[in-house]
Amino acid sequence: VGLIDLDSKLDELAIDFTETWTILAAIETKACAIESLSEAIDSKVVAFDIALDLSGVFTLLDQLEMKICTIDSKMDVLNSKLELAEGCSQSDIDGTFTVIDAIQMKACTIVSKLEIVDSNVDIIQDCFGIPIKSTDLPLTVTTAGKYYLAEQLSFGLSGTLITIAADNVTIDFLGRAIFSSGLSDVCIRVNAGTSGVTIKNGSFNGAPGDSQIRILAGCENITISDMFFQTTSTAFPFVYSIFIIESNNIFIDDVRFYESNGTDVGLFRCANVLVQDSTFYNSGSGSLPDRSIYMEDCDQVCLVDCLVYNSAEYGLTFTTNMHSFIDQIKIIDCNLSRNTLDGIFMVNAEASVIYNCVCNGNSQAGIKLCGCSNVQITENVCSGNTGAGIVVGSSIDRATSNCYIADNVLMMNATTGNFLEESGNGPNSLLGNFAFAESSLTDYITDKTYLNAVGMDQGEPFIGKFPTKWYNIAGQGDLTV
Repeated sequence: VGLIDLDSKLDELAIDFTETWTILAAIETKACAIESLSEAIDSKVVAFDIALDLSGVFTLLDQLEMKICTIDSKMDVLNSKLELAEGCSQSDIDGTFTVIDAIQMKACTIVSKLEIVDSNVDIIQDCFGIPIKSTDLPLTVTTAGKYYLAEQLSFGLSGTLITIAADNVTIDFLGRAIFSSGLSDVCIRVNAGTSGVTIKNGSFNGAPGDSQIRILAGCENITISDMFFQTTSTAFPFVYSIFIIESNNIFIDDVRFYESNGTDVGLFRCANVLVQDSTFYNSGSGSLPDRSIYMEDCDQVCLVDCLVYNSAEYGLTFTTNMHSFIDQIKIIDCNLSRNTLDGIFMVNAEASVIYNCVCNGNSQAGIKLCGCSNVQITENVCSGNTGAGIVVGSSIDRATSNCYIADNVLMMNATTGNFLEESGNGPNSLLGNFAFAESSLTDYITDKTYLNAVGMDQGEPFIGKFPTKWYNIAGQGDLTV
């Protein structure tokens, strides 16, 4: 009877061994698959290919964990049966332990592979962050971190597509685009009081009902860089590509606007704003407001190396509504050409600078100041404008005075001539400007400083002579040429 029982036990062990080897074969097959997957992931990480299906990786990790649990369960059963057969057949037991050791080694290999997969997933998330897919929309971001567009996003929702409701959030388009059908209100909205938001490296196409990027009040440290904006539909003419209100420390770098409808950039009551290396082309459809850059009640603003070309209204507009004046506006190395109204239109500005800009072929003035004080206009070229090259005028409640206009080149400007100071403005200073008229007559200003009398008007085009009602404050010769 004892021998019969032992045979029965050994038969059971043989069956278990068969199952064990079957499990081992399955493990080996799965290990090979894991190894191939790990190599593929390594390759994708090196190439920074964000097309990796992370959800699939996590699914596979779950399956591997379940398989390891199954192996552990099988090992527990096998150990239990070995205890029953202990002392019956030492050689079989030794073989069983050999199998168990092999299983344990294979399990360690699987764990090692899982650690590699986890490491690669961590690397991918460090590089790109959290993916945003169409199935996630509409999305509200409530946790700081990096996010990226895992695919092109197309939508026709009403409301907001992506809301940023946390500080220190970066959304990287990775060269991809958001396409809107014209039904959406806002593509990306940054909630009030948010800080440290970056939107970069992609494009917006379509026609939002309100804004493509909308920054609400109280935000700080906002960066928009390497972005392309295009709004092709005329269904919503009063939109803003970028709308920012009552926020500080705004950095707009290397943005490009092409045939956008409405206003490209609209800022209201903001401070510490830098716009650089950006292009605004064919902005607006002719329905007001259609401005490339419109800033109202903004202080400490700097525009550097920007091109504003063929806008349906003003090229650059700096004005006031709630404030008595705006302070420290700097426009440097910019090109404002072929715009429907003035190239640069500045109202109630103080302590500001327009330096080394080109204002050519605008349908009104190249540069126009209204109600400004202590503005330096130096080393600019204003030519071929339908209005005067430079116009000095009044706002509703202020005259333009104490401005320094020097070393500018004013050429071939029509209608009111190269320079025009309207009645009731001054005193202002001109020094070392050069002008060339449309007629064959000479039209230039030598290195002399002239200050007009308060209330005096240059009543005729500045062609062939100096303004008759200006006088030489430095005693440097006659007023006429």
